Amino acid sequence: MATLLSACGASEPQVYETSRLSTDPVLSSVLYSFEQGCIRNAPEFSVASMRTSFAAYQPQLAPGMHFFASGEEGRKCEAAVLNYGTRRPKPSVGDINRLAEALARHTGGMLKPDIPGAGAGGAKVKVGRTTYNVSGYVSNKGRLTLMVYD
Repeated sequence: MATLLSACGASEPQVYETSRLSTDPVLSSVLYSFEQGCIRNAPEFSVASMRTSFAAYQPQLAPGMHFFASGEEGRKCEAAVLNYGTRRPKPSVGDINRLAEALARHTGGMLKPDIPGAGAGGAKVKVGRTTYNVSGYVSNKGRLTLMVYD
């Protein structure tokens, strides 16, 4: 009987489905801030517009965490949280796909979603002749990074 229960447990859906979203309040807040500051300023990535958006949508961070954003006009935008921690939740494939969907809606681009287990890459959005990559990860030093870049 124990073997049967073990086998049933193994057939549950994978944790990182293409649509599953993170529920951690700190990560959700950072994702929302990234969407407002980076995604909604694409594809121009005007530094002045990004600065204004990030100022209006500051993420709610835990004590000791520090939020930074940077960009390059017309090319990319990045947000990072220093001291995020290696044991905290990482952005899920669903989180990255939701950001890429927002980018595709905002720019009128074509979405190629990220697929669990497909290796490094993230989601892609083609806008005219330019393909933007949307990705996010937590480094082994505990830095959370979210990026959209061509």
